[in-house]
Amino acid sequence: MRKPEKLLFIDTETYNLKEDGNICQLSFILTVEGEEKVIFNEMISPNPYCELDEDTLKFHEDTNGWSLDYLKSLQSPHEAYVKLIKTLDTYVDKFDRSDKLTCVGYNTYYDTNNLRKFFLLNKNEFYGSYFNSVNIDVMTSARWLFNRFAHLFKDFKLSTIYNTFLELGFVRDLGNEYHNALFDVKCTKELFDVFMSPVRDEVMKLLMTKLKNKENEKKIQ
Repeated sequence: MRKPEKLLFIDTETYNLKEDGNICQLSFILTVEGEEKVIFNEMISPNPYCELDEDTLKFHEDTNGWSLDYLKSLQSPHEAYVKLIKTLDTYVDKFDRSDKLTCVGYNTYYDTNNLRKFFLLNKNEFYGSYFNSVNIDVMTSARWLFNRFAHLFKDFKLSTIYNTFLELGFVRDLGNEYHNALFDVKCTKELFDVFMSPVRDEVMKLLMTKLKNKENEKKIQ
């Protein structure tokens, strides 16, 4: 008997770029057979055993307004971890090898590597009891879909790809809060839903036409 499809659209903001589990914002949307079951969004204080990176802290303050004093006032990593496990235990039977969540993200392995380390920092070695080992990466999917026209994109950041679809009306205008983990999760899920949509071929045809026109315009110039 087929198990229901369980997806975890995930994003993290961190205190450094070392993938050491020092997470300041952990956000995800958990779906079962396409139905949203949980929106999880927790802000977390620095782990005292991990490094704080000054450039990363400055980026968070400039982008999201999160000062170090504010971040230090947040719940402890363990408090957030307890909430995380309670949520996961509600939707996954960790003793059933066939009942796992598949993580979906944008550059997903950065987030899941941090989540694995977050488990370990909380003395839990059983990340694999909840999650499949292979993720779905929307950024890689976008790069594959647009490979022929990659030279027309300034980059493959989430904001660039999302705004490309937004211009054609294929995704909703959610605002401009990139690098807020919950916002990035919502954008990633919108893109994933388009990629998996029954009208995907129509969407991609219109998008490819636009890119071809853009390429021709550049040649004329």
